[in-house]
Amino acid sequence: MSYLFQKNKSPNNRLHWTFCSAGAAQNPSEPGRYMRKDMIRFLVLILVFLLPVNASLACDGALVSVKTDDGTRIALKVSEEEILGAPKWKISDGEPPLSITQAYQAAMEWAKEKYKRYDSVKVWNLELKGYNCSTHRDRWLYVVEFQPIIDGNRLFGSGNWAAILMDGKVIGPVKE
Repeated sequence: MSYLFQKNKSPNNRLHWTFCSAGAAQNPSEPGRYMRKDMIRFLVLILVFLLPVNASLACDGALVSVKTDDGTRIALKVSEEEILGAPKWKISDGEPPLSITQAYQAAMEWAKEKYKRYDSVKVWNLELKGYNCSTHRDRWLYVVEFQPIIDGNRLFGSGNWAAILMDGKVIGPVKE
C-alpha cells in the first residue's frame, strides 16, 4: 500500500493537502472506502505486533499479586517447570488427581508452619484454577487464600496465599 499527498478543495473552496492512500487518490469519489481499508490494515498490524508482546509480559508466572503500602510487590508465582512437574488433568477426565480435601490438608500443613506467630489460621478461599501462563492447557492447581487469626480476630491482609499443585506440592508467595 502506498501513500501520497493529494491536493483537495475544502467546502469553502480553500486548497489543502491531504495524506491518503494511493487508492483513495485514484478514486476520490469514494475516500471513505479506502480510509476504512487503511484503518483495518493499520489495526491488524498493531494487533500482530502487540499481541505477542502482551502475552509474554502477562506471563511472569504470577497467579495473584499485590503491591503493599511500602511499594513491595508480593506475588504467588508458579514457574512453568514446577507446573510441568505436576500431573496433567482436564475437567473432562473427572475428578482432579489431587482432591479438594487433599489440597486443603496440604495447605493447612504448610500454613501451620508459615503462620506460627498467629494463634491460628483459616482458609478463607480455595479455588481450582487452570495455569494461565502456559500453552499447556491441561495443567491445573489450587490457589488458597488464608486468614491469620490473632486474639480471636481475623486479619485481612495482603499476600496470604499458597498454590497447591496436583502432586501436592505447596508454593508460597514471594516478595519482589
